[in-house]
Amino acid sequence: MYEKYPISGIKQTYRRQNEVRTVAMPLLIGILLLGLALFFFKSKPTAPEGEEPIVSNVEENTVPASEDAPEKDLGTDETEEKSDSQIQALPVESVPVSSIHSKGESSLVALSQPKAPAFTEWMSPSDLDSFIRSQNEGHEQSFWQRGHWITAVEGRWESENHEFRISYEKMPSPDSWEWQYRVDQSKDEFVENIQSYSSNGFTLVQSNSYQRPDGSQRFQAVWKRDTSSQTIADTGVSNETTPLDIQ
Repeated sequence: MYEKYPISGIKQTYRRQNEVRTVAMPLLIGILLLGLALFFFKSKPTAPEGEEPIVSNVEENTVPASEDAPEKDLGTDETEEKSDSQIQALPVESVPVSSIHSKGESSLVALSQPKAPAFTEWMSPSDLDSFIRSQNEGHEQSFWQRGHWITAVEGRWESENHEFRISYEKMPSPDSWEWQYRVDQSKDEFVENIQSYSSNGFTLVQSNSYQRPDGSQRFQAVWKRDTSSQTIADTGVSNETTPLDIQ
């Protein structure tokens, strides 16, 4: 009743189906591999696109900062700090002496501190007189006649002792100079002497003051005048130096 198919036909049919599947599978695998290759190629990183921007950034950085940054105020704290650091870095020797003293400093104060020659030691009035007299020993002329003069004189009241000290030197041209000095003057006497000597052509060279225990101020001063180019009339002011008029 039924047809019997030969076994070979079944095998052929089976083989034919396997052959179709065997061809299809490599094709599918190839398509998948191709797809993967395309996907990998598309997803593979290309040459960095940032190279050109990096170059442009470098070029932008080469532009002077003054074009990009806003102008700074010259009075900023940064400028002041820089100036301060420069000043602090300076050596002490390079700082001018005139910058240490105030501009309003009296010339009399500066003159009361002669640098050369140095002052004598502090001495009592009698000791100072003895010191001056000792300079005359062995000479026919006095210390002053030999061309020396007092360039500065100072007084003080130290430990209940009345003391003075002087600075002196030899005049370069004794015949062309006249000089006077006064010590232990009251304020009124000092003012009067300033006016008197000034009216007679003398210049105040140096002055000094100290305070006595009673609170009063006592003044010392030195004057001189140049007689090389003029004839000094008799003004009543003695050309001879006066002794220490200490009270």
